[in-house]
Amino acid sequence: MLRFIKELTETIKTYRLSIAIGLSGWFLLIFYLAYEYKAMAGFRGLIVHLVRTDPLFLVFHIMIFLAPALSTAFAYLVSKKVELEAELRKHTEELVKIVEDRTKELRHYSEHLKELVDERTAELRAILLASMDAVINFNSRGEILMWSRGAVDILGYSEAEIAGELFEHLFPPEVREELKELIKKARIEGFARQSELKMRRKDGDVIDVEMTLTSLGRQGFTAIVRDITQRKRYEEMLKQSRDAYFNMLQDLEKAHEELKFAYDELREIDRIKTDIISNVSHELKTPLTVARGFMELAMGEVNGSIKEYLKFAAEALERQNHIIDDLVKVAEIHRGEVSLNLEVTDIESIIREVVERKEEMASRHGVMIHVELENRLSPVKVDVMGIKHVLNNLIDNAIKFNRTGGEVRIKTSALSAGFIVVCVEDTGIGIEKHHLEKIFEPLFQVDSSTTRRYPGTGMGLALAKRMVELHGGTIWAESEPGKGSKFCFTLPVE
Repeated sequence: MLRFIKELTETIKTYRLSIAIGLSGWFLLIFYLAYEYKAMAGFRGLIVHLVRTDPLFLVFHIMIFLAPALSTAFAYLVSKKVELEAELRKHTEELVKIVEDRTKELRHYSEHLKELVDERTAELRAILLASMDAVINFNSRGEILMWSRGAVDILGYSEAEIAGELFEHLFPPEVREELKELIKKARIEGFARQSELKMRRKDGDVIDVEMTLTSLGRQGFTAIVRDITQRKRYEEMLKQSRDAYFNMLQDLEKAHEELKFAYDELREIDRIKTDIISNVSHELKTPLTVARGFMELAMGEVNGSIKEYLKFAAEALERQNHIIDDLVKVAEIHRGEVSLNLEVTDIESIIREVVERKEEMASRHGVMIHVELENRLSPVKVDVMGIKHVLNNLIDNAIKFNRTGGEVRIKTSALSAGFIVVCVEDTGIGIEKHHLEKIFEPLFQVDSSTTRRYPGTGMGLALAKRMVELHGGTIWAESEPGKGSKFCFTLPVE
């Protein structure tokens, strides 16, 4: 109830003018009717008075009776006006509030944008200060406006010295036309780059630069300049090195052709030498065989010292025959005529046959030969004559380079990789370590002087190495001066 009264009071306050206007017409009608009712002495007289046909009274009565309707209509219009004014006031207040809120937001955005601009400006300034490239701004008249730290380092001018100067004065006269074309291109296309250009430093030196121009419209241009003098120097050095390299390649190709020609000549000479060795060896071996046969016959006919002399002569012939065999083998290897006659055999029988033939030589040198063979060795598939030749060379050297009372030991053992190893050890003079890598080279001798104590051609070990390798094996030597040597080689088992 109180709420209703309160709302009614508020409504009356708001619409009091409208209510007053609306009630005034009704009050006028009621007052007139009451007055006439009293003057006409009752209700009947009032009715007669109201229906009088007098035009003046008729118009008056119509106005009196229309007064409530007109006042009510006018009151309604006034109330609507009040409502519209109130609504307009309300919308105006809301609009003012919205404008204030948007103003605050715009002010906030403006402050934030200013902060971002300040930050980006600081970052750009820091980049310009830290950049090794020169960043130069100049206006459309060519006057320099901004000069970065990189520009100071590259061109030598301080910002105070260069401000207001013409940009083209930084270039030698001969390249200014090229600069104008570059600026023209940047003005039309907005961007232009020149990979190589010349600029003049404060000290007068002309340097090579790479420049990029960006148009800023009416504000002018920004030039980014990079010093490429050092790079150009390196490029020139690289070009010179490349030219030198190509010249060297041409010289090498020429030298290669010359070497190839010399190699072909050497091969031809080597072929001729091999043929000579082969032919001469054959011719030498025939009379030696005849001489040895007659010596053996003579030894059966004589006794005493003559027989001993004939033995020495036969031994010399045997050594000479062995040398000739080596030369023949060398010729065959060089001609590629060596072919292995492989057969399955027992390595023990080969070793004992060779040792038996060397017993007499060992006895004359005062050397003992010991054979230490491992039991149950697998058979080997070898060229018997070739392996005998290898053993002959190794045992000959072991006896020849030994001392009186020395020993030679021939040992065998099996390897897990399908090979057996044969070693010939002696207690002789030994070999220096730096000679071990060369002793298997053709014609190499530790003592190559003309007065050397131990004779030989230097072909024995080279032939032994080649023969072992043809069988798929390897050969090596171990030695210590004064304590003897050990030569070993491997052969594949069947």
